[in-house]
Amino acid sequence: MVLNFDNADIEVVIHAVSEIVGFNYVLAPDVRGKVTVQTSARIPQEQVFNVLLAILEVHGFTAVKSDTLYKIIKLEGARERPVPTVVGAAPDPGRVGDEIITQIVPIRFASVAELSGLLRPLMSA
Repeated sequence: MVLNFDNADIEVVIHAVSEIVGFNYVLAPDVRGKVTVQTSARIPQEQVFNVLLAILEVHGFTAVKSDTLYKIIKLEGARERPVPTVVGAAPDPGRVGDEIITQIVPIRFASVAELSGLLRPLMSA
């Protein structure tokens, strides 16, 4: 798939990608602007959403997953939202792209003494 948008409204690009990838979205009222995207090589369909995330990021926006849809909002507002927590060593297959999460990974094959030596420099006074 090749994406070519020249000075297109960002809403048009988001809608086109949502049709290609198949996701629902809600736009914040301040999501506006023009974007130019030129891909010379074919992009696999499973990578098109990552291209959208890159477009949004360079224009100061992001996509925040919320149940069955994505909220397209300003990047600065996204940092103030709660961060999902995932427990377990394996990556969550439901997570896509550059989504920020907290992942709690169980420690195996290390002693308390080894870990305390590694973690002590990271602790604040």
